Amino acid sequence: MTPRYALALAALLLFPLSSALASAETCTWLGGTGVWQTPAAWSCGAVPTASDDVLIGSGAVTMSAGVRHVVRSLTFTGGLIIGPDSLAVSGTLVWEAGTMRGPGAILVQT
Repeated sequence: MTPRYALALAALLLFPLSSALASAETCTWLGGTGVWQTPAAWSCGAVPTASDDVLIGSGAVTMSAGVRHVVRSLTFTGGLIIGPDSLAVSGTLVWEAGTMRGPGAILVQT
């Protein structure tokens, strides 16, 4: 294989990785009381996904029954997370303040 083709092959293999890394966002709960699944309640304008970093500093976030959400990281500095379902964090969990209440769970998968 010539160096030119090797470089092209490497670029093709690395492109999906760079796209996945670029799609990660920081989504901040905008405060107030609401349901996790409400896109307008998040600064990123969408419900956070497994590639997103989540910040909750105030308000009350309800996790609805039957829906498990997955995020890359969660920084919880105030407010309330309540509800019957779980939130999986695939990376870092920082819990400085705030309350988690209800039968749901925060699952840290590091």
